[in-house]
Amino acid sequence: MFVFIPSLNINMSEHYQKYRNTIRKVARRHRRLKDKWINEQLRDKSCKYCGESEIVVLKFYPDDRKIRADSKKKSLKKDTRKLLLEHIDNNVIVCHNCFLKKDNDLIDEDAFTNLYHTS
Repeated sequence: MFVFIPSLNINMSEHYQKYRNTIRKVARRHRRLKDKWINEQLRDKSCKYCGESEIVVLKFYPDDRKIRADSKKKSLKKDTRKLLLEHIDNNVIVCHNCFLKKDNDLIDEDAFTNLYHTS
């Protein structure tokens, strides 16, 4: 059975109001660290199809959104990241343009060439 204690609720509210800015700063710092971790996974990589190596445009194909969302949910500890690293290994690194082309079947996977531009 749940018992409501008004004074405890007021104290918690006062605590969060008092430290609200600190809590936000810590949450922001942790979010940046998790984004940095994802960028480190892409650091020495390049697009499989065009060779683009700028980290800002690289994505994991086909599960980019899921990987990025899961990385924000997981802690920064190595043991909790192991499953996420396995998931990353099952994806292909592509740039944003090639991601869109691949989704629209404009890249021929068997020949590893772009159907519009062959080099």
